[in-house]
Amino acid sequence: MLAVKEAQKMGQYDPILATSLNNIGMLYFYLSKYKQAEPLLKQALAIDEKSLTSENPNIACDLNNIGELYVKQGKYVEAETLFNRALAIDEKAFGLNDPTVARDLNNLGDLYVKQVSSINENPFGLNNANGNTRLNKCKKLYESLNKIRQAESLFRQALAINEKALSLNNPTVATNLNNLGELYVKQCKYVEAESLFNRALAIDKKAFGSNNPTVARDLNNLGLLYDNQDKYKQAESLYKQAIAIDEKAFGSDNPILDGFLNNLALLYDRQDKYKQAESLYKRAIAIDEKAFGFDNPDLAGRLNSLGSLYDRHDKFKQAESLYKRAIAIDEKAFGSDNPVLAGYLSSLGDLYSRHGNYSEAEPFYKRALAIYEKTFGPDNPSYVVIGLKNYARLLRKLNKVSEAESLETRANKILDQFQQNKNTKLL
Repeated sequence: MLAVKEAQKMGQYDPILATSLNNIGMLYFYLSKYKQAEPLLKQALAIDEKSLTSENPNIACDLNNIGELYVKQGKYVEAETLFNRALAIDEKAFGLNDPTVARDLNNLGDLYVKQVSSINENPFGLNNANGNTRLNKCKKLYESLNKIRQAESLFRQALAINEKALSLNNPTVATNLNNLGELYVKQCKYVEAESLFNRALAIDKKAFGSNNPTVARDLNNLGLLYDNQDKYKQAESLYKQAIAIDEKAFGSDNPILDGFLNNLALLYDRQDKYKQAESLYKRAIAIDEKAFGFDNPDLAGRLNSLGSLYDRHDKFKQAESLYKRAIAIDEKAFGSDNPVLAGYLSSLGDLYSRHGNYSEAEPFYKRALAIYEKTFGPDNPSYVVIGLKNYARLLRKLNKVSEAESLETRANKILDQFQQNKNTKLL
């Protein structure tokens, strides 16, 4: 905090102080210490708003930083407001075709993707009540969602700006290509995604060499593409290449490895390669714990994944312990009503239900449904409907038939209305 103390000598509302607060806040952000980051980033914004004009690009930078924090916290509405405000400032300051504007467009696009996270990625731990294949779930969710079309448009605009301003082979263009490619994977547009990923890989190899961590990111994206198509051998090879590059660059226990290790673990998990998956999950968890502490919010997802592995192999106690720990970490970090927490609550409810502990399961299903309704609205056709059907199945096991029927009727009405709206838009 020495930099802050020195900056404070310049005055309570000096922009240098705001810069110092921003830097420290973003350090906490990258360390996943979101509660510590938030007041610092907000104080930086308040200082800049008081000391600078309302259209100063420094304020746009502050807004983007807080917006990124809100995205991590699942505060999507608040993040969208900040990103749009930042975009308006930068467009006026730099014009419509500046790379700074492209950055803002990417931020908005990424937000929209996260708002409608695909069921095939199962970000909130939901079970699919209808037993559809991953491909069908993916198609059904994305066919008519306006925010995905918005995200694609934003990513395309950002790509076009940077191709013109920076050249076709600039590494920033590779990042834009990856963003658009990841969106296409979520839409099951695999041919288009592969073309973009391969182009990004070629740009980064030329710019950085074949053993650079940026190339590892590109290989990981290609691995995810093949993974989504159940091309496990190709995906496994690419994940392993990405891990090897980062191990060589950063060491074997650097947290930058976590995502790649987790992807490979999930791949093995889907193939019922229990030992390999367990080993990688544990390694990723150990790295996170060593780097960020035992209450790091990013740990919750990894704990939930390992718990799910144990759950499916009838290791009740291990699964229960991990689910409870994931819930405690996420609730402490993000509060008691965030949608990711709802997924972890559902996981624990599922565990109790499968083992016949129906009364223990009920409060977790009930609480998860309430969170989904608050987050997505009472008529959401994906998360709320699945939450209603999961809870209804449990109520039937508890012989609460009338309550179960009421939830099932409500779920069907939501789906019928969603289908009618969809058909109307297609006319």
